Amino acid sequence: MTTTESSIAHLLLKNEIEEFLYQEAELLDERNLEDWLDLLTDDIRYWMPMRRNVKSSELDREFTREGQDISWFDEGKETLEHRVKQILTGVHWAEEPLQGRRGPVGCSFWSHEFYRTDRSRGFVRGYSFEAIRGFGPVQTALWGMIRGFLPWGEGHHQKFARLYDHTASLIAITEDLPDETHTVTLDPELTDSHGIPAPRVTYRLSDNSRKMLAHAVERAKEALTAAGAVETSAEPLFREAGWHLMGTARMGKDPTTSVVNEWGQAHDVKNLFIVDGSVFVTAGAVNPTSTIQALALYVADSIKKNIETLFDSA
Repeated sequence: MTTTESSIAHLLLKNEIEEFLYQEAELLDERNLEDWLDLLTDDIRYWMPMRRNVKSSELDREFTREGQDISWFDEGKETLEHRVKQILTGVHWAEEPLQGRRGPVGCSFWSHEFYRTDRSRGFVRGYSFEAIRGFGPVQTALWGMIRGFLPWGEGHHQKFARLYDHTASLIAITEDLPDETHTVTLDPELTDSHGIPAPRVTYRLSDNSRKMLAHAVERAKEALTAAGAVETSAEPLFREAGWHLMGTARMGKDPTTSVVNEWGQAHDVKNLFIVDGSVFVTAGAVNPTSTIQALALYVADSIKKNIETLFDSA
């Protein structure tokens, strides 16, 4: 190859690389990740060092180094496909180990910044944030495989090291407002083996709750990114949640719109008292256990104070 031919080949290659980089940047700016993957060949090695947030006196640690840190980006096409899936489904991780396993998984801290109504947000009432620690090694592995974050075979250990002790979550607990169309009734057809009708739950996520969830997702991403998260994604409807059953036997003075009176006494069965989350008239935007404990003490005290006349209307 002559010098001229070599120069032309060099210019053509340079132009091809520039076109690729411009196209890649445009797709990534638009968050068009699936089309970005189509740009990459199956045998690509996508490598770059990662940056840490470090003190000004430790700038020599800002860029991670191949062979010395796990926090550098060296991925093949298959792993990049997993990364895109992670971004589209739901995980948060940071570069520095979080040591989240050193304590209970439950709430590390709360935020009620968005708890009260602010109509400029487009919805009424609000939500709480609770921060959740990362998991231990076994739970990280099981969760990572179930969610599709950990591949089998090649790259498994590297991905586990990337995930373990580098994840944290912000969970939004929204106040789902009462709705007269939400009911628990007896199914007219479905029964158990004894012929007892099964409960039928009628529920629809309201527009107000959907707007609240969307707002919470954006604020959570902002907070996690500011805290040092390298990647953030969301799962607006967390199907594994819903541990607290509330509102199925609501409290009130009117027997036509409630199940128990202000003492937790059933309107229709006078020697039945209900003391749990089912008597709530609204869920609130916090975990209900403390309120249930307070209600238990209140109902017990009401029974004690009114024991002489408790069943007079029975």
